Amino acid sequence: MQAAIPSPAFFSLTFQPVNIEPSSSSPLAPGLLRAQRLRFLTDQRPTHALTLAFNTTVPPRTVRAVLDDLHAHMDRALFGRRFNAKPLDRRTWFAAFVEHPDTNTHAHLLVRVTEDRHDAFEALFPGDRGAFWCRWAARGTHVLRRIFDAEGWADYSTKHLRPDGDWITSDEFVPARILAA
Repeated sequence: MQAAIPSPAFFSLTFQPVNIEPSSSSPLAPGLLRAQRLRFLTDQRPTHALTLAFNTTVPPRTVRAVLDDLHAHMDRALFGRRFNAKPLDRRTWFAAFVEHPDTNTHAHLLVRVTEDRHDAFEALFPGDRGAFWCRWAARGTHVLRRIFDAEGWADYSTKHLRPDGDWITSDEFVPARILAA
């Protein structure tokens, strides 16, 4: 039995069906769902892996708001005041996976940055502490790495993601009118 996975309208991604029988508790087998998520993330061509640690407990709603603000500030730092006029494929994109929201909240991000902005992006996150991330997390730390193995980093970033787990993409913070264009 082949399972067809519909993609959201705003993603121009076609998933290839895989022969895996669904479980009785879910319309998709967990292995199929994980494989499709990893394929989606790898297809986004992430260039950097960024771990943002708050070093305190932060509610999920706050994490989402921080990532929204951080995304706008990153793009402004990289592209200037009119960053929102740039085509989406020329701006930064990320998928974020929040871990340990009840103890030591941190998020693993897979980030795509255009090649001509790699150095400027890396300059925003020097060492393990920097003024840029500390705007949102006073005691925060970060780890930034270039990605040479997208599938490996996608696997690591989603290691605690459950089949019904929530993840955040920067597309959530782009107005619908821009996505529809």
